[in-house]
Amino acid sequence: MQNFVADFSQRDTVIKHDGRDMTIHSVEVLDSGSDTALKPPLVFLPGYGTGAAIFVRCWSQLLLRERLPLIAVDVLGSFLSSHPTWTPGTDVEKAEAWFVESLEAWRRERQITQLDLLGHSIGGNIAAAYAESYPESVRSLILVSPAGMVGEPEDYQTKLRSASRRIRLVMSLWRRGWTPFSAVRLLPESYARRICLWNARRWSGHRRLDHVDDPAVTALADYIYHGWREGPASGDVAIAALLHPGAWGKKPLGARLPKISVSRLEIIYGTRDWMDMRHGNRVAEACAEQRTSQAPAPVVCVQVVDGAGHYAHLENVDGFVEALACALKPRSEGVCVTAPLPDGYEEQFTGPRIPAWRSWEGYSFGR
Repeated sequence: MQNFVADFSQRDTVIKHDGRDMTIHSVEVLDSGSDTALKPPLVFLPGYGTGAAIFVRCWSQLLLRERLPLIAVDVLGSFLSSHPTWTPGTDVEKAEAWFVESLEAWRRERQITQLDLLGHSIGGNIAAAYAESYPESVRSLILVSPAGMVGEPEDYQTKLRSASRRIRLVMSLWRRGWTPFSAVRLLPESYARRICLWNARRWSGHRRLDHVDDPAVTALADYIYHGWREGPASGDVAIAALLHPGAWGKKPLGARLPKISVSRLEIIYGTRDWMDMRHGNRVAEACAEQRTSQAPAPVVCVQVVDGAGHYAHLENVDGFVEALACALKPRSEGVCVTAPLPDGYEEQFTGPRIPAWRSWEGYSFGR
């Protein structure tokens, strides 16, 4: 394979937000030995509680295969971007506009005509909202384990009343805008670092104690510790605005995605994801039905990364890069593709190994 030189950089872009100067931080990789300047960049939006650098583990492989500009963005109010006072409260319309308009201001400032937009988890929620508002700027939309695909079940609040006191307390704090960041900012450093290390191990798929000294896990723990603890509360408060307690969408994406005016929609899940790929499959089926009746709808392809959970880009880098490379390939056939369900798939939502914080729900599907 031909050698290439990757030009890694970090950049702070000044934008106008609510009439004030703010900065959007990004991590970028460009291949200086090719014509990448002529290609639309692939822009990554991280999920809740993570920053732009969480994607870099997959970038070297992706560059070798695809040779395209890669830009990961800390959305406004998170990690190394500005942390303005959060003004939307828990209003979902205002919260989406807060992120969408700041991202659009960043795109204009960077003079990016068109981009491929990838969002993970809540980043997927923001990416979809952006594509709704500015479809002409999005060549393809890629959602990785998107949050907020379905709304809160009608009986959820009834079931919540019978949950443990701890669960009810957590959901009540969520509804009021408290976040995990709030606790980490208040806790002593030793406890806060322990929480971040536990999350880094879990996100990386390393749950055994013998992985505690893994340098990659330790670096990730340190990264999220500083991202969570430093700076005032800001964009982290968005979880209560975008999602109902329990991570149900306030404006479910499942009903919105078939109406988005982008030509391609790619959805990627992990086989052990707590986001349910069946919701992605339903979007693909709805779009296929619309296209059959000559109504406009994106061409949808749903893919699954084997052996990965919610953080496929950390847990199975090879599998994630393979899925992402497939998502970036031209699709001329115009056929929507669903993902086959692994054997016993439903059991991970109702079986004995589901997390305690969801075991009381009793639903046969995920988010």
